Amino acid sequence: MAEPDLTPKLQASTTGNAEGYAPISWTAVAALAVAVAFVAVTAVLAVTSFSKQQSLIEPRLLVLPVLVVILAFVARRQILGSEGTRAGLRYANAGWYVAVVGGLTYATYLFAIEFAVRNDAEREFLSFAGKLQGMAPADPQDPGLYAAVYAMIPPGARGSVASPADAAGMDAGFRDLVLAFRSTDLVRVCSRNPGRVAFKTTGLVDWEQKPRLITCVIRAQLSCPEGDFDLVVPMRAEIEDNRQRRWMVIPTKEGFVKSRKLTPYGWLVEGAEQSGRQLALDMMYALSKPGYSDVALVGYVLPDSDIGVATRHADAMGKSLPGRMAVAGALGAWPALPPGAGQSLNGLFARADGKPLSEGDRRVFREAWVNPQRLTPPGATLKSNPDTATLLTLGGGRVSLAQSAEIVLNLDSQPAPTARAKVLLELPPAAEAELAAELDRLREAAPTAPKTLKPPDEFVEKPRLIPWRVARIVSDLKAVPVSREPGPGGGPPPPGGAMMGGQ
Repeated sequence: MAEPDLTPKLQASTTGNAEGYAPISWTAVAALAVAVAFVAVTAVLAVTSFSKQQSLIEPRLLVLPVLVVILAFVARRQILGSEGTRAGLRYANAGWYVAVVGGLTYATYLFAIEFAVRNDAEREFLSFAGKLQGMAPADPQDPGLYAAVYAMIPPGARGSVASPADAAGMDAGFRDLVLAFRSTDLVRVCSRNPGRVAFKTTGLVDWEQKPRLITCVIRAQLSCPEGDFDLVVPMRAEIEDNRQRRWMVIPTKEGFVKSRKLTPYGWLVEGAEQSGRQLALDMMYALSKPGYSDVALVGYVLPDSDIGVATRHADAMGKSLPGRMAVAGALGAWPALPPGAGQSLNGLFARADGKPLSEGDRRVFREAWVNPQRLTPPGATLKSNPDTATLLTLGGGRVSLAQSAEIVLNLDSQPAPTARAKVLLELPPAAEAELAAELDRLREAAPTAPKTLKPPDEFVEKPRLIPWRVARIVSDLKAVPVSREPGPGGGPPPPGGAMMGGQ
């Protein structure tokens, strides 16, 4: 009979206790905990949003399901590769499924909301832009412009206007908005290209929802014979109790055009506009200096002259002043003006309503011309003047420009009563015919012409001199309330030439 083996032996290695216990992976627990937190936070925010009658727009919530997926992935790798030394696979799987299903569901919801908002905003923008496609720049009551202004009135305030066609109502209740919109780069481009403007949207950015309010920015492109203009248009929607969105375009002082690529036609148009604006501002700057009213008359108004000739004449007269006064006495202090200068000055002024000037009107206009700083650029006296427009009018063989200005009616009181005005510029007939023909030629070639960010070399090397002359100064001579607060543009600008036409 064999003897039993009494040699001590080690027990077989086991993991955990006798019942097969294995510690749960902390990443699995964390994945499930974050998944539960995601569901709880989403539920609370959903109830809050519903009570405020708004959509739940919180993209940052998607960080939680992304974190759950990462934790669950790590946990599964650890558990499946642990050979039974880690548990918690059910926790990891539960967190994974909650994150994937919940995250995808919420992401789809956000996409649907954004899609609806983008469609709404783009539709409203294209409706707004469509009103500008057939502008009538010669019509002060242009129905397209006023319909576009109506889209810029806050929805809650539109009740004071009968309809988008109620120009009188908008002039009465939203005059500053109408003037400011007329001055924008968007209106200037559309008014120069009536019937030749096309718009397309390129995206929705920076959209945000607040209680009963959505704000966003539409990016779009305006195409016309002048070139392509990239637009940035801020918009806002008020959310009503029935969840309907009432949209408006938000006015902006900075303008809507952020960049552009121009055809040769566009560069010539831009140069003509800049040169006309600069000449009008230079004239107002000259009038801000004592004793320069005659120089301004010769240099900017009378035909067959320019400011260089007028300035040289004034300098020569100044040097000969002592001799002339010795011969003619006090009368020798007055420089001789060309024949017909006085008649030209009398015919320079006009009322905005077209009525004949009274003697009082004529006196106010002449005093504004003769006395320094009485005819000034927009914003010089009316600090918040929304009317800063420079409007170039083209077509029918005509080229003209209107520059906004201000007329100080009386300096005896402070703040000085001030009226809005327009400085109207025209070209000598031969120069106008030549420029109009060149513009027509370039406009017809625009569809196949290159579009550039910078002007072509020939525009830079040989800038076109455009001999603008001041034809009229028009005003209703009605005082506008004046702000006592200082603001930008409080003085006349320094003189300076502009590309393609500074004189």
